[in-house]
Amino acid sequence: MPASSLELLGFTARRLIQFEKRFYEGQSERRRELSRYFQQLSAAIEALHQELGRQKIPHDAVRELARLTSLLPAQVENEIGTSETGRLHHFLVQACDTERVYREYQGTENIGYLSDELQKAVILLRALGQGLFSHGPDIAQGHPLPPLPGY
Repeated sequence: MPASSLELLGFTARRLIQFEKRFYEGQSERRRELSRYFQQLSAAIEALHQELGRQKIPHDAVRELARLTSLLPAQVENEIGTSETGRLHHFLVQACDTERVYREYQGTENIGYLSDELQKAVILLRALGQGLFSHGPDIAQGHPLPPLPGY
């Protein structure tokens, strides 16, 4: 049975964390940019999870996830390559279908499993973003993170 779009969010987060070392190799401004992105992606998945848990169709959460999904290629392609970026982008796009995501979550007999997958994605992406933020002397000195363009 193919993975649900919600399972693909968990897979994407697990895959991105595997490239952690490559993300850390960037200059401080690059790490800050990636940190912002991963933390915002984590927040969008968390909002999606909360809305689904309230049995609400997650229009706003999916809209934000779609916006961040559109930014993925520009954010990670240099570090992980075109092919892997395209694959992960495709997986994230699957989770940007509001009705499909809602039906998958509400229609499953194992909501606990899907809920756990979403929580894992949130935790992994947040940890990746926070790690990039705290890595390096200039970041540790407390320079604030400006928002991503269009946020």
